[in-house]
Amino acid sequence: NGGQPIPRVGQAVLIKGKSGVVKYTGPTHFAEGTWIGVELDHVACGKNDGSVDGKRYFGPTRPNYGVFVSSTSQMLKVVDDG
Repeated sequence: NGGQPIPRVGQAVLIKGKSGVVKYTGPTHFAEGTWIGVELDHVACGKNDGSVDGKRYFGPTRPNYGVFVSSTSQMLKVVDDG
């Protein structure tokens, strides 16, 4: 993420232009590193409801409103300090 600090839970973010709120920050069982779990605001284009393979990280949200992004991703932009 360009050397920016890892977003905190509650911060508003944009992922590829879609707004959401950080609901989880930390390790996951599905990949190495730190991951950011985001609940999307208005668009059901996510991949989960806050859980992956039966393990809940946040939520539950509405189906397909949850998405995880690597903390090193350039796609994630913080827009509000929450």
